[in-house]
Amino acid sequence: MFEGNREMQKLLIGNGHRHVLIAGIDVSKNKFTIAAVNGEYEDKIKAKDVKLTKTGLNELYKEIDTIVKNEKIKQIIFGCEPSGIYYKPIMRDLIRRYPTAIFKLINPLATKSNRDQKMERGKTDPIDTYAITDLLIRGECYEFDDGEDSFDIIKEYVKELDHIVKDVVRIKNKLHAYTDEIYPGLESENTSFLESEYGRIFLRILPDPKQLPTLSKMDWKVMLRTKEYELPDYIADRLAGRCKELIVSSHKQYKTLKGYIIYLVDCYEQLESRKNRIEENLENLIIELPFGENLLEIKGLGILTIARLIAYMGNPYKFMSGKEVASFAGLVPKANQSGKQDKERKLSKKGNRKLRAELVMAAQRMISSVGYFTAYYNRLVIENRKDPMVAIVATANKLIRVIMHMIHTGEKFNPPTAKNKEAATGKINRLTKKKLIEFNKNKKLDSLTQDIKDLYHVRV
Repeated sequence: MFEGNREMQKLLIGNGHRHVLIAGIDVSKNKFTIAAVNGEYEDKIKAKDVKLTKTGLNELYKEIDTIVKNEKIKQIIFGCEPSGIYYKPIMRDLIRRYPTAIFKLINPLATKSNRDQKMERGKTDPIDTYAITDLLIRGECYEFDDGEDSFDIIKEYVKELDHIVKDVVRIKNKLHAYTDEIYPGLESENTSFLESEYGRIFLRILPDPKQLPTLSKMDWKVMLRTKEYELPDYIADRLAGRCKELIVSSHKQYKTLKGYIIYLVDCYEQLESRKNRIEENLENLIIELPFGENLLEIKGLGILTIARLIAYMGNPYKFMSGKEVASFAGLVPKANQSGKQDKERKLSKKGNRKLRAELVMAAQRMISSVGYFTAYYNRLVIENRKDPMVAIVATANKLIRVIMHMIHTGEKFNPPTAKNKEAATGKINRLTKKKLIEFNKNKKLDSLTQDIKDLYHVRV
Protein backbone atom coordinates (compact mmCIF):
# COMPACT_ATOMS: atom_id res chain seq x y z
CA MET A 1 0.00 0.00 0.00
CA PHE A 2 3.07 2.27 0.10
CA GLU A 3 2.42 3.58 -3.42
CA GLY A 4 -1.18 4.42 -2.50
CA ASN A 5 -0.01 6.30 0.60
CA ARG A 6 2.41 8.36 -1.46
CA GLU A 7 -0.31 9.27 -3.98
CA MET A 8 -2.72 10.26 -1.20
CA GLN A 9 -0.12 12.46 0.52
CA LYS A 10 0.61 14.14 -2.81
CA LEU A 11 -3.12 14.82 -3.27
CA LEU A 12 -3.51 16.23 0.26
CA ILE A 13 -0.46 18.47 -0.01
CA GLY A 14 -1.42 19.63 -3.52
CA ASN A 15 -4.93 20.68 -2.51
CA GLY A 16 -4.25 21.54 1.13
CA HIS A 17 -5.26 19.19 3.93
CA ARG A 18 -8.16 21.41 5.00
CA HIS A 19 -9.55 21.56 1.45
CA VAL A 20 -9.94 17.80 0.97
CA LEU A 21 -13.08 16.07 2.24
CA ILE A 22 -12.74 12.36 2.98
CA ALA A 23 -15.99 10.45 3.51
CA GLY A 24 -16.09 6.89 4.85
CA ILE A 25 -19.24 4.87 4.23
CA ASP A 26 -20.36 1.67 5.98
CA VAL A 27 -23.08 0.03 3.90
CA SER A 28 -26.04 -2.12 4.92
CA LYS A 29 -29.18 -3.20 3.09
CA ASN A 30 -31.56 -0.23 3.39
CA LYS A 31 -29.26 2.42 4.83
CA PHE A 32 -25.64 3.42 5.17
CA THR A 33 -23.57 5.15 7.82
CA ILE A 34 -21.33 8.02 6.74
CA ALA A 35 -18.67 10.10 8.45
CA ALA A 36 -16.50 12.77 6.81
CA VAL A 37 -13.30 14.50 7.88
CA ASN A 38 -10.79 16.78 6.23
CA GLY A 39 -7.14 15.89 5.67
CA GLU A 40 -6.33 16.95 9.26
CA TYR A 41 -8.90 14.53 10.69
CA GLU A 42 -11.27 17.34 11.70
CA ASP A 43 -14.91 16.18 11.80
CA LYS A 44 -17.07 17.67 9.05
CA ILE A 45 -19.89 15.13 9.12
CA LYS A 46 -20.19 13.19 12.37
CA ALA A 47 -21.09 9.54 11.87
CA LYS A 48 -24.78 9.23 11.08
CA ASP A 49 -27.22 6.91 9.34
CA VAL A 50 -28.69 7.82 5.95
CA LYS A 51 -31.71 6.01 4.49
CA LEU A 52 -31.21 4.69 0.99
CA THR A 53 -34.03 6.80 -0.46
CA LYS A 54 -34.18 9.91 -2.67
CA THR A 55 -35.08 12.04 0.35
CA GLY A 56 -32.25 10.63 2.47
CA LEU A 57 -29.66 11.09 -0.29
CA ASN A 58 -30.82 14.62 -1.19
CA GLU A 59 -30.50 15.72 2.45
CA LEU A 60 -26.97 14.30 2.55
CA TYR A 61 -26.05 16.03 -0.73
CA LYS A 62 -27.25 19.39 0.64
CA GLU A 63 -25.03 18.92 3.69
CA ILE A 64 -22.01 17.97 1.57
CA ASP A 65 -22.62 20.93 -0.80
CA THR A 66 -22.72 23.32 2.17
CA ILE A 67 -19.41 21.94 3.48
CA VAL A 68 -17.83 22.19 0.03
CA LYS A 69 -18.88 25.86 -0.23
CA ASN A 70 -18.02 26.96 3.31
CA GLU A 71 -14.74 25.03 3.61
CA LYS A 72 -13.66 25.72 0.00
CA ILE A 73 -13.26 22.00 -0.64
CA LYS A 74 -11.23 21.28 -3.78
CA GLN A 75 -11.43 17.48 -3.76
CA ILE A 76 -13.89 14.94 -2.34
CA ILE A 77 -12.95 11.32 -1.70
CA PHE A 78 -15.59 8.68 -1.02
CA GLY A 79 -14.71 5.21 0.18
CA CYS A 80 -16.48 2.07 1.41
CA GLU A 81 -16.10 -1.67 1.76
CA PRO A 82 -17.40 -3.78 -1.15
CA SER A 83 -20.21 -5.32 0.94
CA GLY A 84 -22.18 -7.71 -1.24
CA ILE A 85 -24.17 -5.77 -3.85
CA TYR A 86 -25.43 -3.03 -1.52
CA TYR A 87 -22.52 -0.63 -2.01
CA LYS A 88 -22.94 -0.38 -5.79
CA PRO A 89 -26.21 1.65 -5.97
CA ILE A 90 -24.80 4.12 -3.41
CA MET A 91 -21.48 4.56 -5.19
CA ARG A 92 -23.18 4.91 -8.57
CA ASP A 93 -25.48 7.64 -7.30
CA LEU A 94 -22.54 9.44 -5.68
CA ILE A 95 -20.68 9.27 -9.02
CA ARG A 96 -23.74 10.78 -10.73
CA ARG A 97 -23.93 13.60 -8.18
CA TYR A 98 -20.17 14.22 -7.77
CA PRO A 99 -18.53 13.16 -11.07
CA THR A 100 -15.18 14.83 -10.23
CA ALA A 101 -14.85 13.10 -6.85
CA ILE A 102 -12.48 10.20 -6.23
CA PHE A 103 -14.07 6.83 -5.40
CA LYS A 104 -12.18 4.13 -3.53
CA LEU A 105 -12.84 0.70 -2.04
CA ILE A 106 -11.41 -0.67 1.20
CA ASN A 107 -10.55 -4.29 1.92
CA PRO A 108 -12.83 -5.41 4.83
CA LEU A 109 -9.81 -7.11 6.46
CA ALA A 110 -8.03 -3.75 6.51
CA THR A 111 -11.03 -2.13 8.26
CA LYS A 112 -11.03 -4.86 10.91
CA SER A 113 -7.27 -4.51 11.40
CA ASN A 114 -7.61 -0.72 11.73
CA ARG A 115 -10.40 -1.14 14.30
CA ASP A 116 -8.33 -3.65 16.29
CA GLN A 117 -5.29 -1.35 16.31
CA LYS A 118 -7.39 1.34 17.98
CA MET A 119 -8.63 -1.19 20.56
CA GLU A 120 -12.20 -0.88 19.26
CA ARG A 121 -13.35 -4.44 19.76
CA GLY A 122 -17.09 -4.05 19.17
CA LYS A 123 -18.19 -3.80 15.56
CA THR A 124 -20.42 -0.77 15.15
CA ASP A 125 -21.13 1.16 11.97
CA PRO A 126 -19.85 4.56 13.28
CA ILE A 127 -16.54 2.99 14.35
CA ASP A 128 -16.16 1.38 10.92
CA THR A 129 -16.85 4.64 9.06
CA TYR A 130 -14.00 6.36 10.94
CA ALA A 131 -11.76 3.34 10.32
CA ILE A 132 -12.54 3.66 6.61
CA THR A 133 -11.75 7.41 6.53
CA ASP A 134 -8.44 6.71 8.27
CA LEU A 135 -7.55 4.04 5.69
CA LEU A 136 -8.49 6.43 2.86
CA ILE A 137 -6.16 9.13 4.22
CA ARG A 138 -3.38 6.55 4.62
CA GLY A 139 -3.90 5.42 1.02
CA GLU A 140 -4.75 1.84 1.97
CA CYS A 141 -7.46 1.53 -0.67
CA TYR A 142 -7.99 0.76 -4.33
CA GLU A 143 -10.01 2.20 -7.22
CA PHE A 144 -13.74 1.64 -7.45
CA ASP A 145 -14.39 0.20 -10.91
CA ASP A 146 -18.01 -0.12 -11.94
CA GLY A 147 -16.84 -2.72 -14.42
CA GLU A 148 -15.83 -5.06 -11.59
CA ASP A 149 -19.22 -6.68 -12.02
CA SER A 150 -17.30 -9.14 -14.22
CA PHE A 151 -15.31 -10.30 -11.18
CA ASP A 152 -18.50 -10.65 -9.12
CA ILE A 153 -20.21 -12.68 -11.85
CA ILE A 154 -17.15 -14.94 -12.16
CA LYS A 155 -17.34 -15.48 -8.41
CA GLU A 156 -21.03 -16.41 -8.60
CA TYR A 157 -20.45 -18.80 -11.51
CA VAL A 158 -17.64 -20.51 -9.57
CA LYS A 159 -19.92 -20.89 -6.54
CA GLU A 160 -22.56 -22.52 -8.74
CA LEU A 161 -19.92 -24.72 -10.34
CA ASP A 162 -18.60 -25.88 -6.96
CA HIS A 163 -22.14 -26.82 -5.87
CA ILE A 164 -22.75 -28.69 -9.14
CA VAL A 165 -19.46 -30.60 -8.86
CA LYS A 166 -20.43 -31.76 -5.35
CA ASP A 167 -23.85 -32.89 -6.58
CA VAL A 168 -22.28 -34.69 -9.57
CA VAL A 169 -19.91 -36.60 -7.27
CA ARG A 170 -22.77 -37.48 -4.91
CA ILE A 171 -24.95 -38.83 -7.76
CA LYS A 172 -22.04 -40.72 -9.34
CA ASN A 173 -21.32 -42.45 -6.03
CA LYS A 174 -24.98 -43.44 -5.69
CA LEU A 175 -25.11 -44.81 -9.23
CA HIS A 176 -21.89 -46.79 -8.73
CA ALA A 177 -23.26 -48.27 -5.51
CA TYR A 178 -26.60 -49.33 -7.03
CA THR A 179 -25.16 -50.71 -10.29
CA ASP A 180 -22.50 -52.67 -8.36
CA GLU A 181 -25.31 -54.12 -6.26
CA ILE A 182 -27.39 -55.21 -9.28
CA TYR A 183 -24.55 -56.07 -11.70
CA PRO A 184 -21.47 -56.89 -9.55
CA GLY A 185 -18.29 -56.95 -11.67
CA LEU A 186 -19.86 -55.65 -14.89
CA GLU A 187 -18.56 -52.10 -14.61
CA SER A 188 -14.93 -51.66 -15.69
CA GLU A 189 -12.36 -50.65 -13.08
CA ASN A 190 -10.96 -48.02 -15.44
CA THR A 191 -14.16 -46.67 -17.02
CA SER A 192 -17.50 -46.09 -15.32
CA PHE A 193 -20.85 -46.39 -17.11
CA LEU A 194 -21.35 -42.62 -16.77
CA GLU A 195 -18.12 -41.88 -18.60
CA SER A 196 -18.90 -43.92 -21.72
CA GLU A 197 -21.50 -43.66 -24.45
CA TYR A 198 -22.55 -47.31 -24.17
CA GLY A 199 -22.71 -47.02 -20.35
CA ARG A 200 -25.22 -44.14 -20.49
CA ILE A 201 -27.41 -46.14 -22.88
CA PHE A 202 -27.13 -49.21 -20.64
CA LEU A 203 -28.20 -47.23 -17.55
CA ARG A 204 -31.37 -46.14 -19.32
CA ILE A 205 -32.25 -49.74 -20.31
CA LEU A 206 -31.11 -51.57 -17.15
CA PRO A 207 -31.95 -55.14 -18.30
CA ASP A 208 -32.90 -57.79 -15.79
CA PRO A 209 -29.58 -59.10 -14.35
CA LYS A 210 -30.76 -62.70 -14.86
CA GLN A 211 -30.73 -62.14 -18.65
CA LEU A 212 -27.14 -60.90 -18.87
CA PRO A 213 -25.29 -64.28 -18.77
CA THR A 214 -27.32 -65.42 -21.80
CA LEU A 215 -26.52 -62.37 -23.97
CA SER A 216 -24.14 -62.89 -26.89
CA LYS A 217 -21.89 -60.31 -28.54
CA MET A 218 -24.59 -59.59 -31.13
CA ASP A 219 -27.27 -59.30 -28.42
CA TRP A 220 -25.22 -56.56 -26.76
CA LYS A 221 -24.79 -54.70 -30.05
CA VAL A 222 -28.54 -54.84 -30.74
CA MET A 223 -29.54 -53.85 -27.18
CA LEU A 224 -27.28 -50.79 -27.06
CA ARG A 225 -27.77 -49.65 -30.66
CA THR A 226 -29.29 -46.20 -31.28
CA LYS A 227 -29.62 -43.98 -34.35
CA GLU A 228 -26.49 -42.13 -33.33
CA TYR A 229 -24.43 -44.93 -31.77
CA GLU A 230 -23.13 -48.39 -32.71
CA LEU A 231 -21.43 -50.46 -30.01
CA PRO A 232 -17.85 -51.38 -31.11
CA ASP A 233 -17.14 -55.12 -31.49
CA TYR A 234 -14.35 -55.18 -28.91
CA ILE A 235 -16.61 -53.64 -26.23
CA ALA A 236 -19.43 -56.07 -27.11
CA ASP A 237 -16.95 -58.97 -26.76
CA ARG A 238 -15.75 -57.65 -23.41
CA LEU A 239 -19.28 -57.19 -22.00
CA ALA A 240 -20.40 -60.64 -23.19
CA GLY A 241 -17.31 -62.21 -21.63
CA ARG A 242 -17.82 -60.47 -18.29
CA CYS A 243 -21.47 -61.51 -18.15
CA LYS A 244 -20.50 -65.20 -18.38
CA GLU A 245 -18.74 -64.80 -15.02
CA LEU A 246 -21.35 -62.47 -13.52
CA ILE A 247 -22.75 -63.43 -10.11
CA VAL A 248 -26.50 -63.10 -10.56
CA SER A 249 -28.96 -62.95 -7.68
CA SER A 250 -32.63 -62.05 -7.62
CA HIS A 251 -33.48 -58.52 -6.41
CA LYS A 252 -36.97 -58.09 -5.00
CA GLN A 253 -36.98 -54.32 -5.46
CA TYR A 254 -35.39 -54.42 -8.93
CA LYS A 255 -38.23 -52.53 -10.70
CA THR A 256 -38.40 -49.84 -8.00
CA LEU A 257 -34.63 -49.45 -8.04
CA LYS A 258 -34.59 -49.32 -11.84
CA GLY A 259 -36.89 -46.27 -11.84
CA TYR A 260 -34.73 -44.51 -9.26
CA ILE A 261 -31.49 -45.21 -11.19
CA ILE A 262 -32.99 -43.78 -14.40
CA TYR A 263 -34.03 -40.70 -12.40
CA LEU A 264 -30.45 -40.34 -11.09
CA VAL A 265 -29.10 -40.58 -14.65
CA ASP A 266 -31.45 -37.76 -15.71
CA CYS A 267 -30.24 -35.64 -12.78
CA TYR A 268 -26.61 -36.37 -13.67
CA GLU A 269 -27.07 -35.33 -17.31
CA GLN A 270 -28.87 -32.13 -16.32
CA LEU A 271 -26.03 -31.24 -13.96
CA GLU A 272 -23.44 -31.98 -16.66
CA SER A 273 -25.34 -29.72 -19.07
CA ARG A 274 -25.43 -26.88 -16.50
CA LYS A 275 -21.72 -27.43 -15.76
CA ASN A 276 -20.84 -27.15 -19.47
CA ARG A 277 -22.86 -23.94 -19.81
CA ILE A 278 -21.11 -22.37 -16.82
CA GLU A 279 -17.69 -23.32 -18.21
CA GLU A 280 -18.56 -21.76 -21.58
CA ASN A 281 -19.75 -18.55 -19.90
CA LEU A 282 -16.61 -18.43 -17.74
CA GLU A 283 -14.43 -18.83 -20.81
CA ASN A 284 -16.11 -15.82 -22.45
CA LEU A 285 -15.75 -13.73 -19.29
CA ILE A 286 -12.07 -14.62 -18.77
CA ILE A 287 -11.13 -13.88 -22.39
CA GLU A 288 -12.80 -10.46 -22.14
CA LEU A 289 -10.66 -9.47 -19.12
CA PRO A 290 -7.69 -7.22 -19.97
CA PHE A 291 -5.26 -9.88 -18.75
CA GLY A 292 -7.27 -12.99 -19.66
CA GLU A 293 -5.65 -14.02 -22.93
CA ASN A 294 -2.13 -13.39 -21.59
CA LEU A 295 -2.69 -15.69 -18.60
CA LEU A 296 -4.23 -18.39 -20.78
CA GLU A 297 -1.02 -18.57 -22.82
CA ILE A 298 0.72 -20.13 -19.80
CA LYS A 299 0.51 -23.91 -20.12
CA GLY A 300 -1.43 -25.52 -17.30
CA LEU A 301 -3.24 -22.31 -16.37
CA GLY A 302 -6.72 -22.98 -17.75
CA ILE A 303 -10.07 -21.21 -17.67
CA LEU A 304 -11.28 -22.88 -14.48
CA THR A 305 -8.04 -22.18 -12.58
CA ILE A 306 -8.08 -18.47 -13.51
CA ALA A 307 -11.81 -18.26 -12.71
CA ARG A 308 -11.32 -19.83 -9.27
CA LEU A 309 -8.36 -17.60 -8.46
CA ILE A 310 -10.46 -14.52 -9.27
CA ALA A 311 -13.47 -15.90 -7.39
CA TYR A 312 -11.47 -16.56 -4.23
CA MET A 313 -9.38 -13.35 -4.23
CA GLY A 314 -12.08 -11.01 -5.63
CA ASN A 315 -11.07 -8.01 -7.72
CA PRO A 316 -7.32 -8.61 -8.25
CA TYR A 317 -6.66 -4.88 -8.64
CA LYS A 318 -7.34 -4.34 -4.94
CA PHE A 319 -4.00 -6.05 -4.27
CA MET A 320 -0.90 -4.00 -5.02
CA SER A 321 1.30 -7.07 -5.56
CA GLY A 322 1.45 -10.84 -5.58
CA LYS A 323 3.07 -10.68 -2.16
CA GLU A 324 -0.17 -9.25 -0.74
CA VAL A 325 -2.21 -12.03 -2.39
CA ALA A 326 0.17 -14.68 -0.99
CA SER A 327 -0.32 -13.19 2.47
CA PHE A 328 -4.11 -13.06 1.94
CA ALA A 329 -4.04 -16.76 0.96
CA GLY A 330 -1.85 -17.78 3.92
CA LEU A 331 1.08 -18.79 1.70
CA VAL A 332 3.69 -17.05 3.85
CA PRO A 333 5.67 -18.56 6.75
CA LYS A 334 4.87 -17.55 10.31
CA ALA A 335 7.60 -16.83 12.83
CA ASN A 336 8.00 -19.28 15.71
CA GLN A 337 10.53 -17.53 17.90
CA SER A 338 11.40 -18.02 21.55
CA GLY A 339 13.92 -15.56 22.97
CA LYS A 340 16.95 -15.59 20.69
CA GLN A 341 16.06 -18.96 19.25
CA ASP A 342 14.34 -18.84 15.86
CA LYS A 343 12.53 -22.15 15.58
CA GLU A 344 11.38 -23.81 12.37
CA ARG A 345 9.07 -21.54 10.39
CA LYS A 346 5.83 -23.09 9.18
CA LEU A 347 3.13 -21.96 6.77
CA SER A 348 0.81 -19.48 8.48
CA LYS A 349 -2.38 -20.84 6.84
CA LYS A 350 -4.13 -17.70 8.10
CA GLY A 351 -6.01 -16.66 5.02
CA ASN A 352 -8.38 -17.79 2.32
CA ARG A 353 -8.26 -21.59 2.43
CA LYS A 354 -9.79 -22.09 -1.02
CA LEU A 355 -7.41 -19.63 -2.68
CA ARG A 356 -4.44 -21.29 -0.99
CA ALA A 357 -5.53 -24.77 -2.11
CA GLU A 358 -6.15 -23.60 -5.70
CA LEU A 359 -2.71 -21.95 -5.89
CA VAL A 360 -0.97 -25.07 -4.57
CA MET A 361 -2.79 -27.30 -7.10
CA ALA A 362 -1.98 -24.84 -9.91
CA ALA A 363 1.68 -24.80 -8.83
CA GLN A 364 1.84 -28.59 -9.06
CA ARG A 365 0.63 -28.38 -12.67
CA MET A 366 3.05 -25.54 -13.45
CA ILE A 367 5.99 -27.52 -12.08
CA SER A 368 5.19 -30.33 -14.52
CA SER A 369 4.42 -28.19 -17.58
CA VAL A 370 6.29 -24.84 -17.52
CA GLY A 371 10.10 -24.86 -17.48
CA TYR A 372 10.44 -21.61 -15.52
CA PHE A 373 8.51 -23.03 -12.56
CA THR A 374 10.08 -26.49 -12.95
CA ALA A 375 13.55 -24.97 -12.69
CA TYR A 376 12.50 -22.89 -9.68
CA TYR A 377 11.17 -26.03 -7.94
CA ASN A 378 14.24 -28.10 -8.88
CA ARG A 379 16.57 -25.42 -7.52
CA LEU A 380 14.73 -25.33 -4.18
CA VAL A 381 14.93 -29.12 -3.84
CA ILE A 382 18.49 -29.67 -5.15
CA GLU A 383 20.43 -26.56 -4.08
CA ASN A 384 18.36 -25.31 -1.13
CA ARG A 385 17.55 -28.84 0.11
CA LYS A 386 13.88 -28.04 0.60
CA ASP A 387 11.32 -30.77 1.19
CA PRO A 388 9.33 -31.31 -2.06
CA MET A 389 6.06 -30.17 -0.43
CA VAL A 390 7.72 -27.02 0.91
CA ALA A 391 9.12 -26.38 -2.59
CA ILE A 392 5.64 -26.77 -4.12
CA VAL A 393 4.19 -24.20 -1.69
CA ALA A 394 7.07 -21.83 -2.45
CA THR A 395 6.36 -22.28 -6.16
CA ALA A 396 2.70 -21.42 -5.52
CA ASN A 397 3.91 -18.19 -3.90
CA LYS A 398 6.09 -17.53 -6.96
CA LEU A 399 3.19 -18.30 -9.32
CA ILE A 400 0.81 -15.74 -7.80
CA ARG A 401 3.55 -13.09 -7.88
CA VAL A 402 4.04 -13.75 -11.61
CA ILE A 403 0.27 -13.68 -12.25
CA MET A 404 -0.23 -10.41 -10.36
CA HIS A 405 2.68 -8.79 -12.19
CA MET A 406 1.04 -9.75 -15.51
CA ILE A 407 -2.33 -8.40 -14.32
CA HIS A 408 -0.94 -5.03 -13.24
CA THR A 409 1.41 -4.51 -16.21
CA GLY A 410 -0.56 -6.17 -19.00
CA GLU A 411 2.59 -8.06 -20.00
CA LYS A 412 2.69 -11.55 -21.46
CA PHE A 413 4.48 -14.39 -19.67
CA ASN A 414 8.14 -13.53 -20.27
CA PRO A 415 10.30 -14.18 -17.16
CA PRO A 416 12.92 -11.39 -17.10
CA THR A 417 15.48 -13.54 -15.23
CA ALA A 418 15.24 -16.44 -17.71
CA LYS A 419 18.31 -16.75 -19.95
CA ASN A 420 16.76 -19.45 -22.10
CA LYS A 421 13.27 -18.21 -23.05
CA GLU A 422 12.45 -21.41 -24.94
CA ALA A 423 13.26 -23.59 -21.92
CA ALA A 424 11.41 -21.20 -19.57
CA THR A 425 8.14 -21.51 -21.48
CA GLY A 426 8.63 -25.13 -22.57
CA LYS A 427 8.80 -28.40 -20.66
CA ILE A 428 11.88 -29.65 -18.81
CA ASN A 429 12.62 -32.54 -16.47
CA ARG A 430 11.12 -32.31 -13.00
CA LEU A 431 12.88 -33.93 -10.06
CA THR A 432 10.23 -36.30 -8.72
CA LYS A 433 10.01 -37.39 -5.09
CA LYS A 434 10.77 -40.97 -6.10
CA LYS A 435 13.96 -39.93 -7.89
CA LEU A 436 14.93 -37.70 -4.97
CA ILE A 437 14.68 -40.65 -2.57
CA GLU A 438 16.83 -42.70 -4.95
CA PHE A 439 19.49 -39.95 -5.18
CA ASN A 440 19.60 -39.53 -1.39
CA LYS A 441 19.86 -43.30 -0.95
CA ASN A 442 22.88 -43.39 -3.23
CA LYS A 443 24.18 -40.14 -1.70
CA LYS A 444 24.42 -38.60 -5.16
CA LEU A 445 22.58 -35.43 -4.20
CA ASP A 446 25.13 -34.65 -1.49
CA SER A 447 27.83 -34.20 -4.13
CA LEU A 448 25.60 -31.88 -6.21
CA THR A 449 27.23 -33.20 -9.37
CA GLN A 450 26.95 -31.22 -12.58
CA ASP A 451 25.18 -34.21 -14.14
CA ILE A 452 22.26 -33.79 -11.73
CA LYS A 453 22.10 -30.05 -12.39
CA ASP A 454 22.15 -30.63 -16.15
CA LEU A 455 19.51 -33.35 -15.99
CA TYR A 456 17.19 -31.35 -13.72
CA HIS A 457 17.62 -27.71 -14.70
CA VAL A 458 18.02 -25.40 -11.74
CA ARG A 459 18.49 -22.34 -13.96
CA VAL A 460 16.73 -21.44 -17.21
